[in-house]
Amino acid sequence: MLDYKKALRIYFWFLFAAFALFSIVGLFEYLNGLHFLTVRIDDYYLGPMFVALNNSHNATGSAYAVASTFSAAFFLKSHGHEKISYGLLSVLFLAALAITKSRGSMVAFAAGVFFVFILGSGSFLKFLRNLAILIAVAVPLVFITNTYGRILQIFRATDLSALTRFSLGQGNLFIQAESFNRCRVCQV
Repeated sequence: MLDYKKALRIYFWFLFAAFALFSIVGLFEYLNGLHFLTVRIDDYYLGPMFVALNNSHNATGSAYAVASTFSAAFFLKSHGHEKISYGLLSVLFLAALAITKSRGSMVAFAAGVFFVFILGSGSFLKFLRNLAILIAVAVPLVFITNTYGRILQIFRATDLSALTRFSLGQGNLFIQAESFNRCRVCQV
């Protein structure tokens, strides 16, 4: 009979090992300005970004947001050696997430971890303690990797990135409205 709990544990350790390996290589390349495994790209506007073979910092960021959220959840529910392991993985994945410079992924991670902390803390005091630990780790990483500039771009309406997103959103709404109108015409 298959032990699903054991299989799931092996599966997550395999995933975490792969993410950890890419995180270490990515941080090494990012901090030393290297390009030997092409896990780093240099954007004209954003500077160096971690892409982990995806060639898309947003795709890499979303994967690391999920991995960071899972490792934080496992950190909260584990004990002893596992707690230390998951804590170190959480810091490593959070550092990799920060150097992707994917703002949406950072927001998704923050929302995911917030809910993990609410559901996993058990008491309000433990929630505050866990939130303080997260802030103590995340804030220095955001400033060390110069990611705060990318986060501030979310709030600048005159930024080219924001204007492009608004334009794409407006075009998307137009296409949806046209599609809806065509669908109504076809039904009559």
